[in-house]
Formats: sequence, C-alpha cells, structure tokens
Amino acid sequence: MSKYNTEDIVRFINGQMDETEAAAFGLEMNNNTTLAEEVAAQLQLSRVVQIASIKQRLDAIHLEYETVEKKAVAIPGSNNVRKLFGWLAAAAAIAGLAIVIFLFKSGGNSNNQQIFAANFKDDAGAPSLMGDKATPFDDAMIYYKSGDYKAAEGKFGKLLFDKPQNDTLKYYDALCQVRLKNEDSALQLLTSISQPADSNLGVKAKWYSALILVHEDKTGEAKKLLTELKNSGSEYADKAGELLSQLK
Repeated sequence: MSKYNTEDIVRFINGQMDETEAAAFGLEMNNNTTLAEEVAAQLQLSRVVQIASIKQRLDAIHLEYETVEKKAVAIPGSNNVRKLFGWLAAAAAIAGLAIVIFLFKSGGNSNNQQIFAANFKDDAGAPSLMGDKATPFDDAMIYYKSGDYKAAEGKFGKLLFDKPQNDTLKYYDALCQVRLKNEDSALQLLTSISQPADSNLGVKAKWYSALILVHEDKTGEAKKLLTELKNSGSEYADKAGELLSQLK
C-alpha cells in the first residue's frame, strides 16, 4: 500500500515537489508497481486533458473566424481580407494539429508506457565508500542511490569525459540519463558498451536498452533484444519472457 495519494502523483508529474520529496517519491515508485501504474495512468489523463483544451481553442478560433466573415463589409479587397482570415484559421488549425500529434507521440502507446513504468528499476549500484576515502566514483554512486540523478549524472559524466571507454561509467551515466528524460543519449551509451553480450554488464545493458525501446514505442527492436535475453539463460531471461508476452 502506497503512502502517496492522487494529489501527490499530480504534484510529482507537474514538478511541484522539491528535490528531496521527488527523490523519495521516485524511490517508492521503483519499488511499488501499483504506484508506477497510477503515475502512468495520470500521465495519460493529463495528455487527454491537454488535447481537449487544444480542441476547445481550435473550435473558438473557428467560431471567431466565422463571426468575422459574416460581419465583413463588401468593400474593395474584402475577398482578400476573407482569404487572409481563412489562411490564419488554417494556420492555427495546422499548428494545433501539430501539437496534438506531438502529444500523442510523446504519450505513445499507453500499454508500453505502463510496461516501462512497471519494469524500469534503478540498479542496486556498486558498493561505495564515504568520508575521506571516498573517490569521485563513490560520490557519484551515492548521489545515484539517493535518487539525485542530476547530480549523479554530472559526476558520472565528468568521469566519463576523462575515461570515455569505461563501460561501467557509460552504464551508470546512461541510467541517470533515462531518469532525466534523455533516453536517446542513454540508449547510445548502453549500445556502445563493449563488454561481451553475455557478461553481467552486457546483459544489464541489453535489458535497459530494451526497456528504453519499449518506452519509445520501438516495439520491434525491443522484442529482438528481449528475445535474445529470453534465450540467454541470464538473470533477466524470465523477465524478458514476461515482457514479450505483454507487448502488443
């Protein structure tokens, strides 16, 4: 049972929580499938409301255009005026349609969004030292484990700049990037990991890559990776099989 209610979920979605509260909410969502599904449902509802608002605005523009056209006085060039209003209305409609398309694309397949929300969990992370003996990697890991993904990514990113071929840094920086909504960058980092596909890090990179592809509605590509994982005999084999059965 979650300690969060619908109001808390809306505040989280709208970015109205402070960093500490948002981090705690994110950790709870990682471990609570029901809460993750509720967040996905609220996101979908929010998009529906946005689309309805856009439609209402377009209807108002259309009504305004019709009213002006009816009141138009027959003066020289009035046809040009009507044409101008017609072009403006058409432009507004096209702009509105573009926004609607964008919202639907960003919302994507609601089933896929729910699958992603229910299955994307933070990595347990590597053991990290604290205090005087802590390394920059330890500092980054502590931020990651605490849910401060922005600070963690900044530190992992700095380390990765100095060691661009380090697969561990690529992996954790990618997971931070996902939390920061930079999924294309995350996928690029994960697919550039050079360790063997059947190694522990290679398998985990493939799992998270598949989840990102699901979230981006690239179902065919996701299924390919999940099928490979299902047949790998790794710790993710059963999970991959379950996801394959859920994808449409």
